[in-house]
Amino acid sequence: MNRLNINGIFLIAVAVCATFTFTATTWAEPVATNLQQRGKLALKKKTLPADIERFSEAAAREADPKAKARLDFRQAVALQQLAADPEQANPQEQLKQAAGLYQGYLVTNPQSAAAANNLARVYEQLGREANKVGDSTEARRNYALAAEHYEKAVNAGDERQGLYLKNYAEFNAKIKNWKKARKLYARLIADHPLSPALQKSLFNSFYRHDVNAVVEYLWHLLDAGYIHQTTDFALLALQRSFNKESGGRTDLMTVLSASLAERSDDYGEYLEYKLSRGSTPLVKDGFLGEGVREIVRLLDAGDFERDNYGWWRSHGFEIEDPPIGLWPLDGFRALARSLGSRAKRIGNLELAEAYFRLAADME
Repeated sequence: MNRLNINGIFLIAVAVCATFTFTATTWAEPVATNLQQRGKLALKKKTLPADIERFSEAAAREADPKAKARLDFRQAVALQQLAADPEQANPQEQLKQAAGLYQGYLVTNPQSAAAANNLARVYEQLGREANKVGDSTEARRNYALAAEHYEKAVNAGDERQGLYLKNYAEFNAKIKNWKKARKLYARLIADHPLSPALQKSLFNSFYRHDVNAVVEYLWHLLDAGYIHQTTDFALLALQRSFNKESGGRTDLMTVLSASLAERSDDYGEYLEYKLSRGSTPLVKDGFLGEGVREIVRLLDAGDFERDNYGWWRSHGFEIEDPPIGLWPLDGFRALARSLGSRAKRIGNLELAEAYFRLAADME
């Protein structure tokens, strides 16, 4: 699959052209995603109203329907940026104008994912404005239209699909449709590369929801190949929830073990610091400390008596597969087997056998 890095694409803003002649080879549909980024400069310079007027006048003079549609698109993006200005007393007016222009553009260009995405964001903002004045009926109507157009953008197969997935997922999270948001985030993680900043942003979004949501995010992240990042986020989530009693924290331990099992680097010193000597030493956790100490014991390679790994043995597995990822004991056994494979690669067959035997005995 052609994996597009979506994280540098946030807003292709309105460019004020010296002329209003557009050709098929130079036209690129702007995508309004984070209106505060590129629109900020134009807002600061107070040029947006003039830009809007110039695009409007040029469109009125343009005889070519396709060229007119492009000018309308530019005007719609400028209106959308203007509506994002917190100083605007009545942004609904600009948003409704923008919606009309995007709708007209879609008549001429029905396959435009960028226009569908931008229109969805307009309806999303109109929904928020309706909620501000207590009009829940109008808010629901606009949110339904936003969802409809996000679906069109996501399903169009555009090269910026990852960006549209991110927007659609965030929209659903904001309106408390977490079930839909989870599915979209999973699709985003599986199919599109994520920058470190976006990985952290998604982690924080899932963490705000609950620990179980973080576990789900980390399994998706691990499945997509972000092995080191999964380790780091699992440790961070465990530290943030220090001493809390939660089944979700046990699952975080499982993700941690599974991510360590897939690593090929020498992580021992780093992990020992994080678990034992960092600002929040997890070996002292009142709920998970014993399980953490057993991971440290396993890494120390000096104790292969299965009875000394009672915490993990007490968190066994069921006959059926878990909803996602691994059962806790399976995660720990995967780590033991991984350490055995490391020992075998460096020729320490005795140590390798000890790890493999422990993994088998833990069943």
